[in-house]
Amino acid sequence: MENLFDSLDLAVRIDAQALIHDVHALGKATAADTMDFWLEREQSRLGVPDAALEDLRTLMPTQPLYALGGKPGGGKSARDWTVILPVDVIERRFEGP
Repeated sequence: MENLFDSLDLAVRIDAQALIHDVHALGKATAADTMDFWLEREQSRLGVPDAALEDLRTLMPTQPLYALGGKPGGGKSARDWTVILPVDVIERRFEGP
């Protein structure tokens, strides 16, 4: 998981519409919620439009689901999201290049 976030930290720009299209194609609520979590944290740095985040939120799960290795007793619910992530993901400070 550390490699995933190290790679995401290197992103200097993204195509939000293409990313959202891919998340819709996956049809996975946890993928949408996890991506929304990360994009919102990096919104100003990456220039992600509010509309892109709102679009992802239409796919949010209706009940909390575990993602990225979150497990009962070892996960934490991300504020404003229904995804439960490992504590180190929630508390991680993303650093750009």
